[in-house]
Amino acid sequence: MNRSLVLGVRIALLLSLLVGIGTAALIAVRQPLWGNDYVAIWGLKGKALFLTGSLEGSLRPQASWNHPEYPVAWPALLSMTASLTGGWDDLRVAVLAPLLLALSATCAARAVRGSPEARLLAAALVALLPFYRVPIYAGYAEGLLATLLLAALALWREDRPAGAGRIAFGVILLALAAFTKKEGVLLLLAFLAASLLGRRWRLAAVPAAALLLGVVPWRIWLALHVGARPDADHAAGAFALAKLGTALRVLVEGEIGPNALLVAIGAALVALAPETRRRRGTLLSTLGLYVLALLATFGFTVLDVAWHARFTWDRLLFPVVAILVVVLAEAVDECVAQPLALTSPIGQATPVPPMPQ
Repeated sequence: MNRSLVLGVRIALLLSLLVGIGTAALIAVRQPLWGNDYVAIWGLKGKALFLTGSLEGSLRPQASWNHPEYPVAWPALLSMTASLTGGWDDLRVAVLAPLLLALSATCAARAVRGSPEARLLAAALVALLPFYRVPIYAGYAEGLLATLLLAALALWREDRPAGAGRIAFGVILLALAAFTKKEGVLLLLAFLAASLLGRRWRLAAVPAAALLLGVVPWRIWLALHVGARPDADHAAGAFALAKLGTALRVLVEGEIGPNALLVAIGAALVALAPETRRRRGTLLSTLGLYVLALLATFGFTVLDVAWHARFTWDRLLFPVVAILVVVLAEAVDECVAQPLALTSPIGQATPVPPMPQ
């Protein structure tokens, strides 16, 4: 490939990355953190943890709408940031949003197995994801969840041997993901199922260990200190098959439909990259099972299902899209490398020997 073209691509991707991080920082710090889930759940728990200095203190707000059963990795990080910056201030802890974005972009780049351009593409795409352009989401936990998942993915890049130390660190990262949001638990269950379905027994031990480390101690501690707390948004007795249809309709109309062109391009890239599909088969299966599991949860919602789906699908899908960026960057790299392999090192078409007479 022409060197000037390669340089131009790299500069464009680097500028896109910087613009993404810069605009996210501007959005995060132009006002104190706010929004329903931050005020009622994450920020409330973080401030309680900061003021009391105890995990029990963070659970004192126990109304059903602030979910006492939620894990506290994100409130703990908010509390630590407040301690390091001199006190609780919603504007100061907002700096976490662009920092997590920069870390996520870095991890996405390191997770890619491919050319430097593919790694820059992954970083730039993560930095430009719409989630980081929505001010209300700066204080939400999905940013930390995506960062932990991408960090684990970067740790296990296929072209590097997975030693015992890296496997253990990856298990800790995934356990922290489970300790960040319930969706982290659901994704680990999907990872476990995909590994078992693919008969990758050793790999299945990773999500199993992460679930034991990130879920069991918390549930035991929660039961001992505040008793059994049902999920305020779901109940087994609330299941109705019609709710699944409504949630699926909202997903198609609100997320897939408006982004149909991007979905089609992504699907085409993966279809044209057989090596990427082979290498990332378990990951793609995990994400597919995870989305199906998310859809199934709406069958048990106690809220108005259309409202519940409409205001959560974009956040629920955000970690999925962030991980898919790695796969798409590798697919683009493979699709670009295929035609380049048919040319000579100096960029000219490889001569074809004459047909025999």
